[in-house]
Amino acid sequence: MNMLKVPNGVWLISLLIVVGCKSGPTLEEKPSTPVNNPAKSMPSKPEKSAEVPDAQVIQTKNAGSQAFNPSREFQLRDLQRVSGKVGGHVFNLWVMDTELKRNEGMMFLKKEDFKDNDGMIFVFTIEEPKKFWMRNTLVDLDICYCGKDGTINSTYTMKSLDESTDYSSKKPSMYVVELKAGTLKRLGIQTGMKWEIPRTVTSKE
Repeated sequence: MNMLKVPNGVWLISLLIVVGCKSGPTLEEKPSTPVNNPAKSMPSKPEKSAEVPDAQVIQTKNAGSQAFNPSREFQLRDLQRVSGKVGGHVFNLWVMDTELKRNEGMMFLKKEDFKDNDGMIFVFTIEEPKKFWMRNTLVDLDICYCGKDGTINSTYTMKSLDESTDYSSKKPSMYVVELKAGTLKRLGIQTGMKWEIPRTVTSKE
């Protein structure tokens, strides 16, 4: 530091001014941290992670056909649904119209995944004898084998995971409908009755 000749007492003030101008970061120049900057540490909107628990609870309570099942290739929520009618009773049916869909069917589903008026309709390209089994199927099911005109020719109540029983149609069939076990008996649905099936329900392969 160079000292200038100034009146007595003035040089001291000059010295203090120079020292005060020493280069270096001031408080304003220091980078802010999340702790010192609430705008960065606390976003204006709630974080998504805070909403996840509530969303999961809602999904579980109202899961039904919307629940994701990691064991299934075809999620119920992604399948086409149609209304099918028999004996004056209307059912919401998931359409299984390809070989892969028909092979999976009701596998890995639980009772809470579908309601009493839910079911599946399997549609084939030709009318011929059919046979179903219960591999990887965790719930008991009622099954209706139907001809190409929708008339029921055979029915069974199939036991979960049962791969030994012969659940075969007694006549050539083009449609097969599966419902919760006990539905046929409860509603009086039996052979000879006819399912009303939308014409749009056709096999894709």
